[in-house]
Amino acid sequence: MADAAPAVHLRSRQYLVLVGAAAVLGIAAALFTLGFLWVQHGLQDLLWERLPNELGVDPHPWYALAVTTLGGLAVGLVLRFVPGHGGPGPAEGHGVGESDGSLRALPGILVAALISLAVGASLGPEGPMLAVAASVGPWLALRSGRETLGQLFSQAGVGSIFAVLFGSPVASTLLGLEMLTVTGRDLYVLLIPVLVASTAGFFVFRGVTHGSLDSLADLDFPVYTSLEVRHVVAAIAIGAAGALAGLVLIAVFRAVDRALRPFDRSPVAKATLGGLGIGLVALVVGKETLFSGEAELEQLLGEPGSKTVAALCLIVTGKVVATSLSLATGFRGGRIFPSVFIGGTVGLALHEAFTSVPLAVAAAAGMAGTAVVILRLPVFVILFVSFFGGPLLLPLIVVAAVTAYILVFDRRELSGDPPKEQTTAEPDDVGVQPANN
Repeated sequence: MADAAPAVHLRSRQYLVLVGAAAVLGIAAALFTLGFLWVQHGLQDLLWERLPNELGVDPHPWYALAVTTLGGLAVGLVLRFVPGHGGPGPAEGHGVGESDGSLRALPGILVAALISLAVGASLGPEGPMLAVAASVGPWLALRSGRETLGQLFSQAGVGSIFAVLFGSPVASTLLGLEMLTVTGRDLYVLLIPVLVASTAGFFVFRGVTHGSLDSLADLDFPVYTSLEVRHVVAAIAIGAAGALAGLVLIAVFRAVDRALRPFDRSPVAKATLGGLGIGLVALVVGKETLFSGEAELEQLLGEPGSKTVAALCLIVTGKVVATSLSLATGFRGGRIFPSVFIGGTVGLALHEAFTSVPLAVAAAAGMAGTAVVILRLPVFVILFVSFFGGPLLLPLIVVAAVTAYILVFDRRELSGDPPKEQTTAEPDDVGVQPANN
């Protein structure tokens, strides 16, 4: 039997230099995230606050239709003419950042994402930022003569970005572990640099912004004070309902994606059509279907009883359609925030239908159930939902997320149909499979 590879000594000079480099990468990633969010919020404020005020028009509903349609046209032009064509779409790869990013595609990715998010596409800001980490990490490793560290550098950037977005360096570190296959003595060799990068980025972001840009974890969530056994049953049921909503999103996306395949050779027309569709959904259903969804979810949760169960179900339906259109027509952004909105609104609807279920339990379980279906990263989902749900909700979030994962782990994920000539290999009978398989 061959000897195992020697362990990396965690106090060696080389490893401490690596940890320091990870901290620098984490700070750089946090500052990049800060700049991206400032630009995004500035454009969003310009389009949806200042410009309508100057024109003297109501931003909803007809103005919104014009903005989303023209925004789709702009995204399509970027995808058509900018080098790299906007990189991989948000429905490709793992959904939380691509592993085969290209520096050449980064300008297109960033410009298309800023336009997408500013005009109201139902996507989150994490996708383009993680694409940058996936591209820059291997490039830095190659430039420094340590090509084998490319994956670790990427994960350091990813960890910092998620620490900024979700308000915790711990959840972001475990996200990396769920996405990678690590075993035995190599676990902490990867874990420590990513944890250091995430923490450094988190402190820098908080220090620079002084709370002026909030993370998702700053969501003003309903208070939960009394853990009861019956709430466990409710969390299981609502987690399953959230999982069903996630499966519906996958099915609707795949149907939209197939229906729009004839437009694949015309990204301008396809994205413009998508923008028109997103605007029409907002016109029919309401403004809640626009944007990534965290602010809209906070407003809904802050006003329980203001909407009927039927109205909330209509909002969920509209958000599913808007997200599917955003994913299928070329808009750039991430899947996490829309899935959290969908799950939280499902939970709110069930709370309105069964008022004995506390709102906090219903919302948290729904969010966990839908996010697990879309991401297939149950540990990460449990952690980030628990940060704004509070420690008392943690066991209920766990049972909701585990229920959802058991229901969907062997079902198809949110991705477009592969080319007809592509075949899918059968999974191995033994061995550990990568997290995104």
